Amino acid sequence: MRFLLILCLLALPAGAEYRSIEMHVSGLDCASCAASVKLKLRRIRGVLAATFKGSEGVASMQLAPANKVTVDQVRDVLKGIGFTPENARVEAHGELSSEEGHWLLKLSGSGELLELRLPAHPGILNQVRQRTGTNVVIDGDVIARKAPSDPEILTVAAVRGEQ
Repeated sequence: MRFLLILCLLALPAGAEYRSIEMHVSGLDCASCAASVKLKLRRIRGVLAATFKGSEGVASMQLAPANKVTVDQVRDVLKGIGFTPENARVEAHGELSSEEGHWLLKLSGSGELLELRLPAHPGILNQVRQRTGTNVVIDGDVIARKAPSDPEILTVAAVRGEQ
């Protein structure tokens, strides 16, 4: 039995996923709807904790290791309550790669692929180049999509080695 448990744990993704999501929202004046935000977000499988600051229009979530939560899931929940989701500040863990001149971060927990937008900061660009093919943690902003077919873009604020 112990061997089976260890085997199951080894089969789990290596923790590549969003670790936290903080999403800005607008467009809701209903106090009772705002009160339900925290409860609705906690119902997403993989969310450990959720808070909502109505006065600031910010929903925050801490996520479990090896979760499969996507920014789109969070957007859908917020839209269902009546909010308009905007940009999200995230901490994402995944594997860096480069394809056809684009930097990408693959979140194996959800299979989501994020296109990275790098700042003109030479230190961040060097960190990304040095860590290609490895797992990293990236802090940054996921830009709200204009259309569902648009790629998910993560504007990088910081890059660090896997933790």
